Order: sequence, then structure tokens, then C-alpha cells
Amino acid sequence: MTTWSVVAILKEPWPVLERFISWHLAAGAERLHLVFDDPEDPSISRLEGHPALDIHRATPDFWRSCGAKPGGHFTHRQNMSMNYLYQRATSDWVLNLDGDELLYCRDGRLADLLDTQPPEVRSLLLGVAEHVGRRADGACDQFRLPMWPRLSRRVYGEFSRYMEGNKGLVGHTVGKSVVRTGIASKRFHPHWLVAEDGARILDKKIVAEDGVGILHFYADRYDVWRRKLEYRVQAQARSRRTEILDALLEILNAGDEARLRDFYQRMHHLDVRQAKLLLSRDRLLEVDVTHAPLFDGPAEGFSEPCEAAPFSN
Repeated sequence: MTTWSVVAILKEPWPVLERFISWHLAAGAERLHLVFDDPEDPSISRLEGHPALDIHRATPDFWRSCGAKPGGHFTHRQNMSMNYLYQRATSDWVLNLDGDELLYCRDGRLADLLDTQPPEVRSLLLGVAEHVGRRADGACDQFRLPMWPRLSRRVYGEFSRYMEGNKGLVGHTVGKSVVRTGIASKRFHPHWLVAEDGARILDKKIVAEDGVGILHFYADRYDVWRRKLEYRVQAQARSRRTEILDALLEILNAGDEARLRDFYQRMHHLDVRQAKLLLSRDRLLEVDVTHAPLFDGPAEGFSEPCEAAPFSN
């Protein structure tokens, strides 16, 4: 049976971290290679010793071992550390993810799909679906798929000015790559492996609506989204998200938290009408993301609030 593992750099609250680990172990990952951006993250002591987890503290020595400067730009450190882990993975394939992303396989396991790939296919780029809340009856979560401007305008009305430039999503629309091991590489970009000659390893793409993809919980909790907002507004490319990032920057500069929460709601959640419209156009996935806890009992020492984002449908 073909094996696969996950590489990720993480700085997430315990509920998000537990979901990420539990989900991918249940999905069949042979191993999770995890870098904790905060080397003193309290989750580490709880996870150390788990047989399927390869844990690295992001100390200055770790960054140097990856060929990155300890105080360098995060994106560069991320790319170099993921390449470091990729080159040391023992599985047949490696999937590069963020902590707020889950692998989605509708009809089976990722290993089944990887088993069918001919030798010339070195990588699969898996398309993305973005979390927008729970179904009205609470039975499952809903994820919007990339959409064309005409549909975006029907879904969002005037607010579409902020959405249609990025295909109706707020996070990335590229997807994430699962790559065969054994390829000499320069770095592992968040979306694809870069070979030693600088070429992107992109051989085949599968979109999430076809049954295999990435479920992106880009902003399912307001508190987590708010904590990352200043960094994202400054760091993200404006070529496709200029309108929305500039609007968020304006609200941040004004210090208007009430308006910020309203803007968040419009960006990241759907009302009943919007959900029905996307379902009718096959632009909404409904997935049960229930996962088993990693450990029995409460997570000792974890007292941070688990505020749920306000859902309107």
C-alpha cells in the first residue's frame, strides 16, 4: 500500500491542533512531521511521545539546520523547514499543509488515489474549498468552492466587490500539493515543491468538487482570525485581494471592532439564501468533519477560550 505523510508548521490553539492531527491520522497518514513555531508551545509536552508524530521545536538551532536564518522572514523559514522535513520523510508521498487545513477524500483514502498514479506523475495539486459555517440543521460543515464573478455577484450582492477578484474566496485558491518523495528540491513552497533548478513540480491537478481536495478553515473562529489579521493584511499578495485587504486595513486603522466583526461575518459565513444558491450551482461542499479526540479527558493546562464563530445559517 502506498504511504503518505504530512508536513506542517504550526502555531494554533489546542482545538485546531487536535483536529488537524486526529483527522489526518484517521485519514491514513503514516506520520505527521510538525514544526512548532513557538518552541515553548504548551501543546508540545502533551504530544511528545506519540508514535505517529515527529515533533520539532523551532529553535534557532532548528532554523539553522534547515538552512534558514532564525530571524528571517517567516515565509522563507516555512519553505526551508518544510523542505527539510520533506527530504527526511520515509513515506512514498508527502502532503504540505497548514494547521487550518484538512485533507478531503470523498470516496476513499488518499492512498487509494496515489496507488493509481503512473510513475511520471510526481505531484498532485489538490484544489481548495473554504469553510463558511455549519448547515442550518447542524449536521455537517459547509465549504464554498471557487466561483466565477457572475455567481459571486448573485451570492454577495454589493459585497461581491471584495470577493470576486479572488474567485469568491478569501484565502488561497491555488490548493496544496502532495508530492512523491525522492525529488531533489530547493524548497517546499506552501503550494508546490520547487526543484533544484527552480522549476515548480506541478504535474496534475484535482479539484475538490471531484472528490479530493483541501478543506480550508481559513476563519472558522473569530478570535483566531482576529489574532492573525494584522499579519495577513500586511503579508498577503494584493494582486487578487486588493479591495478586501485595503478595506480591512482601513477598519483596523480606525479601531472599529464592531465593523470589523460585521465585515468578518460577511466574508466568512453564509446565510440560508446564499448557501442554497451555491448548493444549486454545485459550488458548496457539505462534509462531516467530526473527529475523535486524541486523548481521553480534558487537555490539562489548556484554558484558552474556544469561542465559536457566529454562524448565520
